[in-house]
Amino acid sequence: MEECEPSERKPNPAALLAVISHVEGDTPCRTVYVGDSLTRDILMANRAKVPSVLARYGISHTRTDYDLLVQISHWTDDEVSREREFSVLHISPSAAIDAFDELPAVADGLVQSSAV
Repeated sequence: MEECEPSERKPNPAALLAVISHVEGDTPCRTVYVGDSLTRDILMANRAKVPSVLARYGISHTRTDYDLLVQISHWTDDEVSREREFSVLHISPSAAIDAFDELPAVADGLVQSSAV
């Protein structure tokens, strides 16, 4: 997979749709996207019309941890600003899990319900 242009990175749904298109025989109705960020992962999946699962176990709950993540991440100042803008949107995942072992059953249910 080639690296995406900055404009095609999360939460742009083109990034996810490009990955899906590279998986032979896979379509968004057979795909479930799992992420720990409402504003990057879940927003992207929702915009791509792909069922989304929020991995709550991966979310940092402290401002100090978030500020540290921003300092050490590859995010540009524009991406940090956009993240803060998106944080005021009402973004809902298709499902949420608290532990990784919950994923198979949740994903199966989402794939089955999206096939209907």
